[in-house]
Amino acid sequence: MSASLLLAGILSAVQAAPVEEPADTLSLFREGAAALRSGDAATAVGALSAAAERAPRQPTILFLLARARARAGDAEAALAALERVATLGGAPAAAEEEDLEGLRGEPRFEAVLEAFARNAEPIAGAEVAFRLERDLIPEGIAWDAAEKVLYLSSTWGRKVVRVDASGDARDFVPEAGDGLLGALGMEVDPRRRWLWVAHAGGAMGFRVPPGEDAPPTALDAWDLSSGRRVARHLPPGEGERSLNDLTVAPDGTVYATDSVAQAIYALRPGASELVTLARSRDLSFPNGLALAADGARLYVAHIEGISVVDVASGEVARLEAPGDVSLAGIDGLERDGDSLVALQALSGVEQVRRFRLDPTGTRVETAEVLARNDSRFVQPTTGVVAGDRFYFVATSQFGAVGPDGLDEAALVDTLVMWVALR
Repeated sequence: MSASLLLAGILSAVQAAPVEEPADTLSLFREGAAALRSGDAATAVGALSAAAERAPRQPTILFLLARARARAGDAEAALAALERVATLGGAPAAAEEEDLEGLRGEPRFEAVLEAFARNAEPIAGAEVAFRLERDLIPEGIAWDAAEKVLYLSSTWGRKVVRVDASGDARDFVPEAGDGLLGALGMEVDPRRRWLWVAHAGGAMGFRVPPGEDAPPTALDAWDLSSGRRVARHLPPGEGERSLNDLTVAPDGTVYATDSVAQAIYALRPGASELVTLARSRDLSFPNGLALAADGARLYVAHIEGISVVDVASGEVARLEAPGDVSLAGIDGLERDGDSLVALQALSGVEQVRRFRLDPTGTRVETAEVLARNDSRFVQPTTGVVAGDRFYFVATSQFGAVGPDGLDEAALVDTLVMWVALR
């Protein structure tokens, strides 16, 4: 995938989905990227400039904007955008882009290339925990603290795999068991001893046989002791829907993101239906989410960055951060004490990053890279805090899945890796 792995993946996943509000960040990005491919620099500049106004710290959008401005003949604006990408930690392959050929020899451009090279330098810190089957194409990971067991969700295999402390793996939910679609975000409800799973086909493009009688997306739960499915809930409303990630509050409330409907849902204890907690065009492709320690706020990752959602009112506010810190490009998001730990893709950079929050929980004070551009990474997705370790899916390999099926020759071992948190 080109540019940011995450944003490029989003573009591929939802390109056939209807767009309800054409002015949102994702549609502007899609319009600008298409115009750039077709050689329409003026349209690309207009659309990508508007997208950058909505997502000013999204390196992938800024890099495309730099290319569009260079193609349009505005070298000064192109250089400014490239410098901003470098400041935010991106490392795109700028030296290989024909659009930027006219900038070669410019001292500022050469300085940008050097900054990109520094940003791309690997940072060691991740260790291999388990190696699993190559064609799993996993997305979500969950931790059962009671039994010291990890669960992985398989998008391609349409199943959930249980991995114990010795590395022994077995199917917990078998392929397409109980109508499971592409399995995504998961979390254990420790009180009820259930495993909640968000799964989807349809707009997310995961493997669902033609004509299969199944909902396009659902939130299901399986009993950890019996393996029996004990709950199924469909998202509310009409139109395209696609559940993605979820988290479980101590009282049993389940919160889930709907990446296509740009919504956050809640399933309260004892309730029979999901209700919409928040829905906003400022939540473009909401993805990973984490619950604050006091349970009063959700942190939601989306294209523009991270937002804070008040769980009582549904009010949405952007999480603040220092000017050189990008909160964009995040898939998996977990809370660890006063920090958020994330899997982040920043246009040429794949990293595990910790964001330490201020006492109010509304601003990032510092950002620290725990691991970056490990040669074993292949599109890392999500992770989970397990004691003093952060386990994460290091090789999702979504790029091996195409319209004609799975490119098995491109596969490597599925790796679950970990980094130390303390």
